[in-house]
Amino acid sequence: MVQTCLCRMAADDPSNTFHQTTQRKNKDFECYFIQSLEKNKYYSSFVSMNQNPSVSTPSLEFLPKNVKIEASSSIHGLLCCTIQDRPIQYLICKPATKEWRKIPNPKVRYFTERIEIVVQSSAPLQYKIIRFSQPNRNKDHLICEIFDSQSWKWRRSTDIKMGYYDELLSLGCGVLINGSLHWLTNYNRIFAFDVENENWKMISLPQQQLSIINEDFLNKKVVEYEGCLSLCYYKETWMELWVMKDSIREVWERKKTINIEEYHPIFADLFTSEVAFLLDVFKVIWYNFQLHKSTETKISRMIAQEAYIYKSDLTPLIHTR
Repeated sequence: MVQTCLCRMAADDPSNTFHQTTQRKNKDFECYFIQSLEKNKYYSSFVSMNQNPSVSTPSLEFLPKNVKIEASSSIHGLLCCTIQDRPIQYLICKPATKEWRKIPNPKVRYFTERIEIVVQSSAPLQYKIIRFSQPNRNKDHLICEIFDSQSWKWRRSTDIKMGYYDELLSLGCGVLINGSLHWLTNYNRIFAFDVENENWKMISLPQQQLSIINEDFLNKKVVEYEGCLSLCYYKETWMELWVMKDSIREVWERKKTINIEEYHPIFADLFTSEVAFLLDVFKVIWYNFQLHKSTETKISRMIAQEAYIYKSDLTPLIHTR
């Protein structure tokens, strides 16, 4: 079935124009956008383990030049991006249907630490963009701003006072589980932000392995495993997967130990419960640690700094504004 996107906006307001391309068949994407930075310019490309040749590969070529991906939604295929001109301009887009629209800018005078987009409803489309920024002089302080697609405005939420040594580590997407976004900190804790209630807490890492894990804080990654908050800890030849079994008492369980002796790339994500997504030189790797088999895809840049999981259908965006 072919669908045509007809988004009606105010004709007398150029900023209300939602740029679009029409007529695509309904198929699903579940892959990654990978992003690199070279000579102050951002490059992104789409990689898939099983690319469907009958469906056009999503890209960001329909957007203005020098666009940086800031965040991706875990469903519905939305990206929050910034046009890296001066001044920087924020936008929302859906690469699968080549639709995009500028949104108001937050108060960009502070350095952005993390941005996430969370879709709350698809009919009608409703989402929030959460931005954490840090004042220059307050290293233990995060300012939280939230953009609401219903009001089409940013507002400042309650500021967050973290420990002085806590710093959000994970690049790319935060992990959304049970309505909370999760990031690892360099003080070996997990920062969890409840999107609906706009409160936060710190979660301890597995105590059983904490002394070992502390030695290599860069070799850890917060992930989702079968709907649960999980932690991947990896060394040169092996990787451990820890799953939180009781979020109230913060009880962790070591789920599995995986031999990765043949691979020395950067662990980026768990694509599925049995497949790890890895970044390597001029390629990305999907490694099935149950079957001990891999699928590789070449990339044009030496290495990708960030990976954004992309799950999308081909249903056009129908914006409420």
